[in-house]
Amino acid sequence: MATDSNGDIDGLPPEDARTSQARDWVVRLSSGEIDETGMGAFKAWLAADPANRDAFDRERRFWHRLGALDAGRRHGRPANGNRRRGAIATLALAACLAVYIALGGPLPGIGGADFETAQGHQERVTLRDGTVVHLNTDTAFRVDFTEGERRIDLLHGEALFEVSPDKTRPFRVAAGGGVAEAVGTAFAVRTGMPADGGQTRVTVTEGIVRVSSPAAHGASDRPGSSLRLIRGQETVFARGKPPQGAVAADDASALAWRRGLIRIDSLPLDTAVAELDRYLPGRVIVLSGAAGLEKVSGVFDMDKVPAALRGLAATHGLTVTRVTGYLTILH
Repeated sequence: MATDSNGDIDGLPPEDARTSQARDWVVRLSSGEIDETGMGAFKAWLAADPANRDAFDRERRFWHRLGALDAGRRHGRPANGNRRRGAIATLALAACLAVYIALGGPLPGIGGADFETAQGHQERVTLRDGTVVHLNTDTAFRVDFTEGERRIDLLHGEALFEVSPDKTRPFRVAAGGGVAEAVGTAFAVRTGMPADGGQTRVTVTEGIVRVSSPAAHGASDRPGSSLRLIRGQETVFARGKPPQGAVAADDASALAWRRGLIRIDSLPLDTAVAELDRYLPGRVIVLSGAAGLEKVSGVFDMDKVPAALRGLAATHGLTVTRVTGYLTILH
């Protein structure tokens, strides 16, 4: 629908148009995918008329109440009516967080990162020491180079580091409460993904890498907290725990993203969808009743994720509902 100079939606009475706009803002904010320009537009809309803020608060409370009614009901496969309430409940919870963000909380993507990619985007950057970093989708990191150390803080996501040799300054990547260290090599670090159970994964494609966790002072001197990986090996670790033993890395799977592919190997449906969701703007949600279906395996093209989601839904007897451009629900 078009809007006139006063922000009214053509064909709707002013109050209905205001309510529709308020509902759109609740959904857009709850997606977590709004940038500074969008946030500025939202704040301007709020400030334009006290009635706008009233409408927004009213819509937020309405969604929250409907979400509360559905809390605790979604056990097993929901009936048709409960599916809709389930979607509303999910959005309601997110909307509460959205209000915090909109009215002064931190913005998504604004966390002190020196380099970052949006969902669905990849990037190649060259650091000032000559190291090349390949960032996968939805990845962010900070750089802290000193005379004695080259340090990367991987805030979230996944990256492949082709390290420029410098024996006087070790290259360290801190992620998930641990550190991967190399002098001159290539290795990938992936942190916090549902497919890895939230653990951090380090995969070595060249040279030798030392992985230490926990990263607390002196932790690397304790038995079992440090592990050396050679080319073709990988390990995973959880925050506050030592790395697990080195295992042979499946390069076809670990670095499939470098070839424009998403490889999924026997994952629960909701976890597989979360992996695909990393390559799309907005959020894709599997309602709780659909999460316990058979596991998913396959190789998917990054450029065809919406088709992959439709295919997964069809093979599991599910429906894909696109609520907005920012939210898709499988139910």
